Amino acid sequence: TGNTFWTPILNQSDTFYVAASSGGGGGSSTPFGAVDNTIGAVSSYTAMNHYLLFTVHNATVIHSVDVYSAGAGLIDVDIQDAATSATVHMITVSVPSAGRHTLILDQAIVPGDYRMGSTTTNNAGGLDRNSSGASYPYISADGAVEITGTTFNATSYYYFYNWTLGGGCESPRTAVPAIINSNYQANVNLGTNRTICEGDTVTLDAGNPGSTYLWSTSDTTQRVDITTAGTYFVEVVNSNGCIGSDTVTVTVNPQPEVSSIDAFLDRNNTYYFAPLGHKNVISFEWDFGDGTTSNSPAPEHYFHDIGTYNVVLVVRNNCGTDTARTTINIIATGIDKKEIEAKLMLYPNPASDVVYIENSLGEEMESIMVYNILGQNVYETTVANSSTVYQLNTSQLPVGIYSVKVRFKDGRTSAIKLEISK
Repeated sequence: TGNTFWTPILNQSDTFYVAASSGGGGGSSTPFGAVDNTIGAVSSYTAMNHYLLFTVHNATVIHSVDVYSAGAGLIDVDIQDAATSATVHMITVSVPSAGRHTLILDQAIVPGDYRMGSTTTNNAGGLDRNSSGASYPYISADGAVEITGTTFNATSYYYFYNWTLGGGCESPRTAVPAIINSNYQANVNLGTNRTICEGDTVTLDAGNPGSTYLWSTSDTTQRVDITTAGTYFVEVVNSNGCIGSDTVTVTVNPQPEVSSIDAFLDRNNTYYFAPLGHKNVISFEWDFGDGTTSNSPAPEHYFHDIGTYNVVLVVRNNCGTDTARTTINIIATGIDKKEIEAKLMLYPNPASDVVYIENSLGEEMESIMVYNILGQNVYETTVANSSTVYQLNTSQLPVGIYSVKVRFKDGRTSAIKLEISK
C-alpha cells in the first residue's frame, strides 16, 4: 500500500514511475524558503514561464512544498535541469479547492543545479507568486538544498513556499504503464454527410452495441431512420462509462412535379404545348402519340392525320419522374392556313414595344394570354365586347419567342408565335 496518485488527463498511453523512500515520509526537517505569499506584492500567475532556482549540495528527498492555487484541480511540479531546461522529475498533485495547500512530493534528488516550476496544462487555475520581497538565498537547516533565486529577477519569488526535506533512501523505480485501450472508448462515426431523395430514408448508426444513446431527435436507440433534411447529433455512453459523439448533415433533394399540360391550337392542326405546375425539373420528355417526340420545355407540333392522340409529358430530375397526359382530337384538316392568317393577324412581328391583334373571323375575342418559351403565363387580359383590334403593350417583355393565345367566346382557341426584339 502507499500514497494514491492521480494522473493528469490522458489522451495517449504514458508511463509513470513509482519508488519507495525510507526516512523521508515524516517531513521532520525545518521548513525553509519564503514562509508564505505575504513577503511582497502578490498575484496569481498562469503563464508558468518562470522558475525558482535551487542547488542540491547533498542527495536528499524534497518532502513537501506549499502553494496558493486559484481553484481546484491538478498541479504539476516540474523539476528541471537548470542548464538544459530538461524535465528531470514531474510530480502531479490534486488539490480540492482554491487556497493554500501542502503538496507532498517525497521526491528523491541528487546533487546538481535545478529549477522548479509548473505547467500551463495543470496549475489549478493559477498559482500565486510575489513580484517583490524575496531575500535570497534560502538554505535548508542541514545545508543540503539552497534556493538561490528565480529566472525573472533578484526580488521575485515563484509559487513554492515553505519547503521541507526528508532524508533516507529511495528504492529502484518501477515503471507503471497507463494504457489507453481503444476498445474501452466510445468511438462514434456517423459517416460523411448524406444526400437523399424526397421520400427516401437514410439510417444513421451510432455503433457501440449495448451503450446508452441520446439523439438530437430524442431517440434513444442505436439506429435512427431519417427522412427530413437537417443536422443530426448523437451522444453515446458505453458500458465503460466513456462518452463519444458525432454529427452528420442530411440533405433531401425534392422529386420533380408537373400538374397538367396546356395545349392550344395555332394554325391548321399545329398545337403549342406547355407544362403547368412544374418545378424541380431537369429535363422534359414529350411523346405526341404519333411516333414523334421532343425534349423542348414548350414544343409546338403539327398533327398530319385525323385521329385521337395521347400526348404524354415525363419530367425528370436525379430523384425520379412525374407524368402528365392530355388527349388531342384531330377531326378535320382545318381551315386553310392562309385563310386563318388573313382573319386573325398579329403585327408587327417581330415587334418591340407594341403589337396589334386584328380579328375578322366573325367570332368575338374573349381573352388574350402570352406565354414564354417555358410555358409560363407572362400576360393575360380580357377583351372588350365587339373589339376587333387589340393593342398589346410588349415593352416590358424581354427579347425572345412567345406564344400569343387568343380565346374566343365560343370556346375555341388559337395561337400565334410572336418574336420580341429590341
